[in-house]
Amino acid sequence: RLVRVFRVFKISRYVSWIRIFAEAMIQSAQPLMMLLFVMMIGCVFFSSAMFFLERGDFNEENAVYYRSDGKVSPFQSIPGTFWWCLVTMTTVGYGDAVPITSAGKLLASITSLTGILVLAIPITIISTNFG
Repeated sequence: RLVRVFRVFKISRYVSWIRIFAEAMIQSAQPLMMLLFVMMIGCVFFSSAMFFLERGDFNEENAVYYRSDGKVSPFQSIPGTFWWCLVTMTTVGYGDAVPITSAGKLLASITSLTGILVLAIPITIISTNFG
């Protein structure tokens, strides 16, 4: 039965758009790797900056950071802030981690605009590989 599942991959011989899509993705492998690399660098940079801007004050008893409004900060560590950065750079914006300071809001705006630019450039390169 498992072998039957792999028959789906044989369909690409008969459907031309699947072959065109696969060729475009293969030709775009280098721009896609560049996109991944730039996104990783941006994620480390913006996550680090947001963590230091929005972490708040550390409470030794509970071992967590608290914001100035008394709530637990969603930015507890730099790796934990990667989620916020990826969501912001891809413009998904779930709203589960939101900056409250002016500097944090400014950084969030810059992060979002940078994400739009970083994602838009490779997409145009990939689209030129079709056809």
